[in-house]
Amino acid sequence: AHAAQCELFWDFASLPQKGLNGEDKTEEEKAMFGRGLKVMGNFYASITGTSVIQQRSIDLPPGATTGFGPGEYNPTPYEGEGGRGWC
Repeated sequence: AHAAQCELFWDFASLPQKGLNGEDKTEEEKAMFGRGLKVMGNFYASITGTSVIQQRSIDLPPGATTGFGPGEYNPTPYEGEGGRGWC
């Protein structure tokens, strides 16, 4: 496929997540998350074909900070007790 024919939906990066210590989302974040859940299945069930890539970890760039604000990296593990992964 040509680049002009490809699209990318990165669900984890696109939808609000829980806080570092398991804090719940704000009401606005819950509403945004709910709207995303209602339509994200469309990306995973295409009649023209779908590829799913799991990114289970990320190497932080030098000087990167962890947290939940803009430009920060979520430190919650993908797998295990309290993990954020679904698969």
